[in-house]
Amino acid sequence: MARSARPRRDRCLRPVPRGVDLALGGMGAARMPGIARPTVAGRCPDRRLRIAVVCHAGMGGSSRAALQLARALQRRRHQVVLISTAAPFGHVADRDPPLLLLRSLHRNPPVLPADWALRDTAGLAEDLAASLGPCQVDVAHFHYAHPFLRSVAGLRRLLGPDCPRLACTLHGTDILDLPDAAQEATANALHGLDGVTAVSQDLAARAATRLGIPRPAVIPNFVDPASAAPRRPQPRQDGPPRIVHVSNFRPVKRLPLLVEVFSRVAATTDARLWLVGDGPDRAAVQAAIAARGLAGRTTWFGVRHDVPRILAAADLALLTSAYESFSLFALEAMAASLPVLGFDVGGVHEVVGPGGGGLLLPFGDTAALAAATAELVREADRRDRMGRQACAAAAHFADAVVVPRYEALYRRLLQEPCAEPGRRPPAPDGAAPRRTVPAEPAA
Repeated sequence: MARSARPRRDRCLRPVPRGVDLALGGMGAARMPGIARPTVAGRCPDRRLRIAVVCHAGMGGSSRAALQLARALQRRRHQVVLISTAAPFGHVADRDPPLLLLRSLHRNPPVLPADWALRDTAGLAEDLAASLGPCQVDVAHFHYAHPFLRSVAGLRRLLGPDCPRLACTLHGTDILDLPDAAQEATANALHGLDGVTAVSQDLAARAATRLGIPRPAVIPNFVDPASAAPRRPQPRQDGPPRIVHVSNFRPVKRLPLLVEVFSRVAATTDARLWLVGDGPDRAAVQAAIAARGLAGRTTWFGVRHDVPRILAAADLALLTSAYESFSLFALEAMAASLPVLGFDVGGVHEVVGPGGGGLLLPFGDTAALAAATAELVREADRRDRMGRQACAAAAHFADAVVVPRYEALYRRLLQEPCAEPGRRPPAPDGAAPRRTVPAEPAA
């Protein structure tokens, strides 16, 4: 990203009052537990950082990933504050980083509307500035591009030299579902950030191609091994094998294909289907399961906070999405020693492919996916061997491996000049602005 030499005020010796005043954004000052701020120039490379993690509050992957990062940074003794429209799913007030609420975003549905990037976000920059200014954070890290990118220019104007470094992690639908009318503004806003990352190589390439921006750095999602409950190494003897699926039941998850796959598996095995989550396609999936006579072999868990415990009691994981930039569900299943079966779309192969802990097939080939699933249902020894391989592969995405990459990013941003808002460098080789990403095959 283009950068200017705009100076940043040195607040090395300014003490920060202790305590946290949780208030609605713009209505109160949030003060993070304080130590004197070292210089931004990086004279104290091992000092604790002050990070604001800004995210949505729904059940989607970006919200869960943001909360996981905030928790991991806090465990590593950094000072962290969460900023959202409501408590992110799973947030525990007396254990997790403190939460500041945004008033300007009046709605926060579990599934963001398709035109979210075009909606009125008047007051968002002022709202964020009122929260970030008193916090005196080093870096404000947006998870999900919209609507937070709409605030970048306003934040720099309102906070001036006290504006923290601004970073954004792209998660997938924030870029790939972007309306055409919002593409140019999104690209310009990304160029006004100090740092941009993506959760997979696939998403980084698609973002660069679609928006004509330099390819973002890739820092994948991660899992806390301590929160996963790996299964016993020997096959279970307590009932028929259980196939589990966890999602927010959006159309991109292609749940009708999952029902079709399970219907084929159920015809030749005694497997059971566990469905965890909720979303707009739930009613249609329930109707499809009932129509195929599978209601008695399907368990609906709904929205749960104890997903690791459910995964630990299952036997294999199944996903049938048309696109996944990463698939946090696949990673969490692997950490629980479950083999993962699904379609080879997006960045899923970057998670499931290495290590032999799963099997990915061409999108839409439900017959092949059902045959592979039924085979694993019948072969308990192979299933458990693949589960152990999956758990070993998931270790490459452990928080202890991935979070230091975010820390390194933050420290690097603090040693560089701020990005210059409004200036967009030429598109990199092979990237053309406003070029669309080829669509995934339809179901």
